[in-house]
Amino acid sequence: MAQKSRPCLILSINFLEHERAVVTYIPRTLSLRSTRFEIAHQMKGLETGAFDVQGIGSVPTAKLERRLGTVEAVPQLPKWKPPSSSGLRWADCRKIEAASKGGLSATK
Repeated sequence: MAQKSRPCLILSINFLEHERAVVTYIPRTLSLRSTRFEIAHQMKGLETGAFDVQGIGSVPTAKLERRLGTVEAVPQLPKWKPPSSSGLRWADCRKIEAASKGGLSATK
């Protein structure tokens, strides 16, 4: 069975020849839960929905199908401020990869 296409917001810049063609995306959803992680979005040709920032991910550009449009500005977004150093958490990718093979686990 073919997988359903889903709109998403692409966060990227143009790649240089030696760089991997991978983009970060924020999925668009119609299942609104009114959380502070949803950014309301309306676009001609699409039902009213929101970008779900908790669903952020990365994907090779070869997986993208077509451009639906561009987003110049999102007025609902407050001006971004860098987090305080106490709020930063770094993850060791090897630990995340190992944890994902046997279920998620939290480590300090």
